[in-house]
Amino acid sequence: MVNKEGLISADRKEISQTSGYNAGTAYGQEFQLTPIGVNKQTNFILFKVNSGVGSSTKNSFTPAIFGTNEPKLGQTLISLGGDLANSVSVGRVISLDQKDLKVGSTTTKYLTSINTDVATKDLVDGSPIFDLSGNLLGMKLSSDPLKSFTPISVLQKEIIELTQTSKTP
Repeated sequence: MVNKEGLISADRKEISQTSGYNAGTAYGQEFQLTPIGVNKQTNFILFKVNSGVGSSTKNSFTPAIFGTNEPKLGQTLISLGGDLANSVSVGRVISLDQKDLKVGSTTTKYLTSINTDVATKDLVDGSPIFDLSGNLLGMKLSSDPLKSFTPISVLQKEIIELTQTSKTP
């Protein structure tokens, strides 16, 4: 959950374009989802939670808190995963991958991958990693190597891209 209005992020490559989408809560509530930015070329896709049919109640969700600082080498991380049952693993940042972004005559480095020593047994696509304060630092995408996570800064940039409406002349 990326905002209190009900935007959910997911790995774009794991989504079938022909299906209907639903989400459920631990409390047994079920919601229909509407995909956002289906035709855009991004790593993530967003879904908007729709109110229940005939419901006049406005939903309010508790979103993840995005980490504001890039992880550091050796920093302890917590990952959530599990295909059939919930799993919590603890690991460390073992390396950070960066790429150069050149704009005009200025070159800036940006984080592209967080490499960890987190146990992989229960990692699934979409598994999040958190710092010890509970801030979301990254998500495991299907295109990521086994113990690597896509930084949350990539998701933040793509949320802007995915929620921008197309301008037609």
